[in-house]
Amino acid sequence: MERRIVDRMEGAAAVFDDPTKSIRTAILVGFDSAIKFGACRLLSENDPSQGPDRIADFLSTIQVDGAQGLAYILPAAWRSALLSVLEERLSVEEARSVLEWLLTK
Repeated sequence: MERRIVDRMEGAAAVFDDPTKSIRTAILVGFDSAIKFGACRLLSENDPSQGPDRIADFLSTIQVDGAQGLAYILPAAWRSALLSVLEERLSVEEARSVLEWLLTK
């Protein structure tokens, strides 16, 4: 499932030349896809096999000037948004709005 989400994120990011827009779009498309596929639990948890973090690995390929470390911080926010929806702390719309807000800074 994670591979399918990353594939969608890669496709969305490829549309833009601007790395900031690429990351923003990738995170939001990945969030929307995880919701659509009902994969919040699976994707909000750490990989029990201790395998590579495919989301972080993909995001690390997009270089944003002056923002080193985004590839490690954004996946945590993305997973927290999914978990918040799963646990009904936030609605899908509220969680997405928080991600949008984070990605405009």
